[in-house]
Amino acid sequence: ETFDNLYYGVPNGWNNSDYTNLDDPWGYYASGFNGTSAVACQAVDGSQKGYAILKTPALSNLPAGSQLSFNVNAPGQISQMSVSLKYGAKEFTLGKVQTKGWTELSYDLSAYAGYTVTICFRIDCGGKGSHATEWCIVDNVKVATKPNCARPIDLSVMSVNQNKVSLIWSMS
Repeated sequence: ETFDNLYYGVPNGWNNSDYTNLDDPWGYYASGFNGTSAVACQAVDGSQKGYAILKTPALSNLPAGSQLSFNVNAPGQISQMSVSLKYGAKEFTLGKVQTKGWTELSYDLSAYAGYTVTICFRIDCGGKGSHATEWCIVDNVKVATKPNCARPIDLSVMSVNQNKVSLIWSMS
């Protein structure tokens, strides 16, 4: 989900109804990773403890080799964000998120192949008496089969002519 066509709330099928003591639960945010819309959660008064959970629609029969990837930015004084996976009554934490500035994260979902799952993004904030803005932005949420090859990083063009392009890169 790129959220590019989102102008209010959360996309159809997503759920942001599980929250407490927050001024602004998960919903539309005008400036995502690609400069278009995203979803964000914000607590204006960091003095109150609160949480908010954003849930994806159920993903049926997850394919073998699946991977969750998304972009995240926590420019405020976020206390904690976690990503978890639910199937049935069971919930498993995939990871904790601590970031300032846009970061791409990914999690291997291979162990859940064949299950119907829901991905949950949870922000816990406040209670520190800081009265600061705490928030987190999520964009480009995708569950897809992992690529079979390593991802190139630091890709650079060395030279270009009419018949040839020379590239250099490192592997992730």
